[in-house]
Amino acid sequence: MSRKEWREVGKQSLYFVLALAGMALLLRGMDLLVAALGLAQAWPFEGEKLIIILAAWLLMFSMFLGLSPFAMDSKQKGMEYLLTLPYSRRRLLVIKFLPRLAAVVFFYFAFALLYGLMGNNALAGGLAMFSLSYFALFFISFSLSVVHENFIIQS
Repeated sequence: MSRKEWREVGKQSLYFVLALAGMALLLRGMDLLVAALGLAQAWPFEGEKLIIILAAWLLMFSMFLGLSPFAMDSKQKGMEYLLTLPYSRRRLLVIKFLPRLAAVVFFYFAFALLYGLMGNNALAGGLAMFSLSYFALFFISFSLSVVHENFIIQS
């Protein structure tokens, strides 16, 4: 069961990275298009824009990771099966929680590294506020992940 959770989080993280790469390419393409049309001067690829987009995506991703642990089980009507496994409820929560926490921490450190390298002024020096919001959003959404069966209503 634990291997399944790690695989699921890995798949969700891969989708996140691919979507983020698409956003970065779109941002670069828009800069080139504006320069080609002569509407503005061609600017170099600015790190602050990427950091702001990455911060917004990370906030959404932390909420998604927090809400997703029981989404597939609820969708497939497997909550009863999940509770019949020979694990305590606390152990089930830990099995669902650890892979998601590891992904959230990994992406946070990757963001902090990029923030230090590319965009120190992007969040107006608000890395501490972003960090608090990022982890709080994850923990709050994880604590509410069992409340409702519909993922859209949860978010």
